[in-house]
Amino acid sequence: MTPRVLFHPGGLRPIEAVASFSFTVPGQPIAWARAGSFNGRRFTPARMRDYQKEVRFHAVEAAPDDWPLDHAKGYRVRVAVYLGNRRRADLDNFAKSITDALQGRRDPAGGWKVPPIAYDDDTRIVELHALKLFDQCDPRVLVEVETL
Repeated sequence: MTPRVLFHPGGLRPIEAVASFSFTVPGQPIAWARAGSFNGRRFTPARMRDYQKEVRFHAVEAAPDDWPLDHAKGYRVRVAVYLGNRRRADLDNFAKSITDALQGRRDPAGGWKVPPIAYDDDTRIVELHALKLFDQCDPRVLVEVETL
């Protein structure tokens, strides 16, 4: 694997991935949607919730059993979004829907309401690459997660 170069305060340095996994989410990608509220309670729209379940399903199938969820040096995430149409859409919202689906959610008691798949918290992502492409015949999202 050829080392990639990352900007950091000390200049340029190569950062090599230690471990990685990748997966594909078939179908039209869905961008992150702001939570709605009803009677003062916030909720995630059903369409967004269902899409994140699908992302999690494909990620669980691809992730190694010994995948580190709290890697000290962080993670690199690559997302390639293939849209089925040329509608206006913010690339960062597609990346957010994927990165949010891969992290866990804690319950008030301190356990996991939704167990993490790639990392325990998306604040551990230190490098993010995203592409928006168009493919009318095969809309999908390609995702690669690497430890650094």
